[in-house]
Amino acid sequence: MNKTTQYILDYLNNQMDPKTRAEFEKQLAHDRNLRQQLDDYKELMQGAVRSGQKEAIKKGLKTGRTKSIIRKIVLTTLVTIAVVGIIVVIKQQIVSGNSSTHLRYELNERNQRQWANADKYLESQIFSIDGSKDTVIETKGGILLSIPAKNFLNATAEAVSGEIELEVKEALNPLDIMKAGLTTFSNGRLLETGGMFYVNARQNAKNLDIDQSKGIHASIPEINPGKPMLLFDGQRLPNGEINWINPRQLENALHTVDIMSLNFYPPHFLDTLQKMGFDIKNKQLTDSIYYSYVCGASPSAPGDSAKTVDFNDVEYWDQPWNNTQQLMRGEKLFRQNCSVCHSAGTQMLTGPGLAGVTQRAPKGDWLVKFILNNEKLIKSGDEYANRIYRQYGKAAMTVFEGQLTETDVNTIIAYIDNNSAESFPDKGQQTCEIAPYRIKAIHNRQFNSTLLATKAFEERLQSIFKTCNPSLLELYTRNLDKKMYQLDSMAAEMLSGINPELANVFQKFYLRHDGGVEISDTRMQKLAQYLHVKQTLFKQAAIQTMQDSYAKEQVEKERAREVFQKHEWSEFDRINDNISKELELNLKEAYRQVGKEYKPTPPPADRYLNATIVSTGWKNLDAYVLTSTANRETLNYKDQQSGKQAIIIYNPVTLKLEHEKEYDRVIAYLLPGKGLSFQLMSQTGSEFSEKLNELVTYDAFVLGFKGNKLYAQTLTNIKTGQHKVNLAELSLKEQEVLKQQNIASTRNLWEEIEFQIFSQNESIKQEKIRKKEEIRQKLWPVVFPCGGNSVTDSVAYEGN
Repeated sequence: MNKTTQYILDYLNNQMDPKTRAEFEKQLAHDRNLRQQLDDYKELMQGAVRSGQKEAIKKGLKTGRTKSIIRKIVLTTLVTIAVVGIIVVIKQQIVSGNSSTHLRYELNERNQRQWANADKYLESQIFSIDGSKDTVIETKGGILLSIPAKNFLNATAEAVSGEIELEVKEALNPLDIMKAGLTTFSNGRLLETGGMFYVNARQNAKNLDIDQSKGIHASIPEINPGKPMLLFDGQRLPNGEINWINPRQLENALHTVDIMSLNFYPPHFLDTLQKMGFDIKNKQLTDSIYYSYVCGASPSAPGDSAKTVDFNDVEYWDQPWNNTQQLMRGEKLFRQNCSVCHSAGTQMLTGPGLAGVTQRAPKGDWLVKFILNNEKLIKSGDEYANRIYRQYGKAAMTVFEGQLTETDVNTIIAYIDNNSAESFPDKGQQTCEIAPYRIKAIHNRQFNSTLLATKAFEERLQSIFKTCNPSLLELYTRNLDKKMYQLDSMAAEMLSGINPELANVFQKFYLRHDGGVEISDTRMQKLAQYLHVKQTLFKQAAIQTMQDSYAKEQVEKERAREVFQKHEWSEFDRINDNISKELELNLKEAYRQVGKEYKPTPPPADRYLNATIVSTGWKNLDAYVLTSTANRETLNYKDQQSGKQAIIIYNPVTLKLEHEKEYDRVIAYLLPGKGLSFQLMSQTGSEFSEKLNELVTYDAFVLGFKGNKLYAQTLTNIKTGQHKVNLAELSLKEQEVLKQQNIASTRNLWEEIEFQIFSQNESIKQEKIRKKEEIRQKLWPVVFPCGGNSVTDSVAYEGN
């Protein structure tokens, strides 16, 4: 406790010596803040006396725990309630009644003379409103009261119009509560509060009642968030205190937002994408990745031993009914006649969950007969009917004969069957978990201003994903007219025997008592139909996209294989032709140097000559020239008869590429004269090497790739030695010029460049496929946390 508080406490309790008291009073005369503090403590002590808590307050002052003591004394936690129909907003005016108290009238709201201390010591805030209009008022403490038109009734229970006086008193913080002498006991039990308020309406000084069918909607500043919230009525006691009775659960108001601003992705989906380097602010990109995931078995490539899945198999994909109207009618009939006692899933209500009922019940029309008149079937001695009658404690079931037709009952059964098939697959059947197509169907502005367009549902969806159970998602999406806490309770019950940990999560959601969003029956029906149609379309679209993508990938893969094979054969012929031409060039020169006539080798004859071979190796000049040409080595041959030499020199040349690491890949070609075709140079790091035939002049052409961009440099009349290469981007115009130059050439370089461009694009494509497969593997446990057996479209979105 600080010195100022000690001085105030000593002064109020007459524990100051005369000299200190005189100095303190002198300071009070000049210090406005000190006077205000003293007044506050006076009121606090007076309120403590009125509430019987004086000793606790004095103890708190002495120990410095005043705030803690006050909090432990006070009552109920308050909550924000929905404000609706804002038409008129009226600010308060503070009005005092009796000069010694804040009582304005002799009689209270019950027309009795009994008043509590709080009535006397809290000032009144008076609002003058028009009873015929929707009105919203705001109190000094920030309470908002939404009052519908004609909400107040007179003594004859008639709605009143005209000017109405609304009186409000409030104590929303511990200090105000203690000043007013308010207690915080409910039948002797100490509670904790977030504040208290009083409201009453009068017309011409006569009390009015609130229309119970409308009520006043209050929005109260929440000062104790996260705690269970109850509303108590105040009961005045003879000693001036208030006893708090009739506790009832308050409902947290849900405020809707633009549904597209909410995160409907599974937990950690965006985090994982961000770690992979994706721009998660690009929603078009993140949506395309998420919605590309399809539930099912992996398709097998042609020729694989695994069985190929038929993606058009309706049973495999568990397609919804073709007749949406029938589905809607079945669901409506189920909700009207069955949902009070039964769920369409496995959840146990009054009666058993009906998932799989058509598999459990005897075949034929037994189920229809039982639903129409179970009593008749039980009395007939039917074994199965009596077994389930005993199993569920002989509980009575409604007889629907005369209310529902056989057609109605069959429609209900079809609805249950459909719901069971999608939500609760048989053992061994792969579940699609919370398939992305389901999320795509609801993440749509059609669902704005509904339960789904709230932060509360966004929070629950994260836990729904963890259940891997689409029936839990449908519990919320198909019951937009219910309160959120009602659905939370059902969800907790559904999970109680399956996943206690997640059941506890939904139990905690339930305890928050989040409310609902008003929706008309007409809109509810339209949205339900929209949801079924969209889910069907999105599921089929996802399957078709995957199927088309896979087929396209296979076609492109086969096309690439054919292009590469064709190039391989073409290269084999071109290289052989090139070697033959260079060999002939070298042979003519070698024969000339040794002074002999060159005679081309004739094609093989139709008959053969026999000879005995007694030594290895070629037996004429051609053998030496062939070896020299094929190995691109210098020829140094001496003719044994004439003694003359034939010399053809091959000199090494090297191209040194600058900034080699900047390029995806680089290819270097020699462009020889003499009608020879281009030659591919061998690469070692940033260097490209080959040997030059002295009989031929050479240019060099270097081609580099950065993604889809081409870079090039041409070196003319190169000689032996090392040459530096600096590539420059090749514009489309320059590419066209190069193309025209090479069309007229026998060297066919442009065909080679086109192939290399194709090869580069194919490499980029394969890298994308590899990267997307890597992404798919990393995201798979995020999209399907329970490990569903599914595939994703590998080329359905544009990655980084």
